[in-house]
Amino acid sequence: MSLALLWISMGINFAKGFLSGVKESNEAYYKASDYENQAEIFKKNADAMALHGAINEDVLRSKNRFYISNGVAAANEVGMGESPTMMTALTQTNTLLEQNVLNERYKMESEAEKYLYQARVMAHNARQMRKKSDKAFRSGLVEGIGSALGSL
Repeated sequence: MSLALLWISMGINFAKGFLSGVKESNEAYYKASDYENQAEIFKKNADAMALHGAINEDVLRSKNRFYISNGVAAANEVGMGESPTMMTALTQTNTLLEQNVLNERYKMESEAEKYLYQARVMAHNARQMRKKSDKAFRSGLVEGIGSALGSL
């Protein structure tokens, strides 16, 4: 009878240690899945930001062409036409407007890069959690065996 109790005790101790490791492993595994989902969201946000930046850049350039063409029309209307002073003013205005477009592009690209960085961080965290999951499973197996043998 005592041999059967010994085997039952060993089985219970093994199951306790093993299931503890499985629980830790599952928690880490699901946390890794969560990190992977967050990484995908950050990648999609980066793509959307890049697309929005390209559209915004086109809109700004279109507005800039409108402003310059209005300036040229106004200059021709008052008789300044292609005077050096008018050409200098239009060139400076065009340069400033283009600088605004480039500043907007930089801002959007920076935002997209921040999202990509966050996606890389989340992907790294997911890999670390996968490793933790594997280690927890093996640790639970070893702990279960140790507990079973400890009951001898």
